Amino acid sequence: METKEQVLNITDPFDAFLYVKKLGKRVPELEAIIAEDVRCAVLYAVKVLNNEQFVAGEADFKSTKPF
Repeated sequence: METKEQVLNITDPFDAFLYVKKLGKRVPELEAIIAEDVRCAVLYAVKVLNNEQFVAGEADFKSTKPF
């Protein structure tokens, strides 16, 4: 299992998608997000790793894209 630091170093949206899939989580939200914002997809993966609730448009995502 990757560490949180390794996950934070994911920069490719497909890698972020595969990582979350590997965790065995449902990721329909991520599929939509990766097309718009790589950074947001990576942070989503980190939240899943930490078993935190993902809220689209959350301020700490610093996304410039609307959801």
